[in-house]
Amino acid sequence: MLKARLGSARDRATWINIWEDEQGAAYVREVNGGNETVPTVVIDGVPHTNPSPKLVLERLRQLDDR
Repeated sequence: MLKARLGSARDRATWINIWEDEQGAAYVREVNGGNETVPTVVIDGVPHTNPSPKLVLERLRQLDDR
């Protein structure tokens, strides 16, 4: 759902499929109390579980401004 809500901005993010990437799955479980909750988005090293699309879009735009 998050990908759809980001529109074309989704192409500027790195996406990891935790069902195909064991290290990604392990990280998501670690930061979510053992749960494989997706989306878990890492922004500046801080994990955000089920973040609002607005938060993610704002960060992607900040990256574009650099």
